[in-house]
Amino acid sequence: MLKQPRQLADACYTLKAVVGELVRMLIFPRHVERHVHRRGTDRKAEGARILAEAKEKQNAILKEAFAEKEQIIDEAHRKAAAETRLQVEEAARRIREEKEKAIREVRSEIADLSIAIAEKVMKEKISRDKEQQQIIDRLLDEVSFCKS
Repeated sequence: MLKQPRQLADACYTLKAVVGELVRMLIFPRHVERHVHRRGTDRKAEGARILAEAKEKQNAILKEAFAEKEQIIDEAHRKAAAETRLQVEEAARRIREEKEKAIREVRSEIADLSIAIAEKVMKEKISRDKEQQQIIDRLLDEVSFCKS
């Protein structure tokens, strides 16, 4: 399989290193314990490091989520305030329009009543001949006086 001498030499060297390590493990069990302990310690340290990184990421995510929550709440408050302001303005506009409409209606009714009362008074006064003549003369005098 191995055709070149260099490959053969490398394979022998690797095999020799593995066999040497196995012999040391069999002869010196403490060496095995130290090797396993060192690996366990490395794994514990790596696990602690990974756990610390995970906690940092968790804190970053929580901080970002909290900031986003605050931003959403602030935006909702702004929208609610704007909507409330619009509703108040609309209500004030409607009240103003209704007030103006009511004032126009009252003025119109007052004018109609005034005209109706004036008609009745004039009919009453004009119905008497002597008073009628006096009213006509007085109105003519006022018109002539205004023109001169």
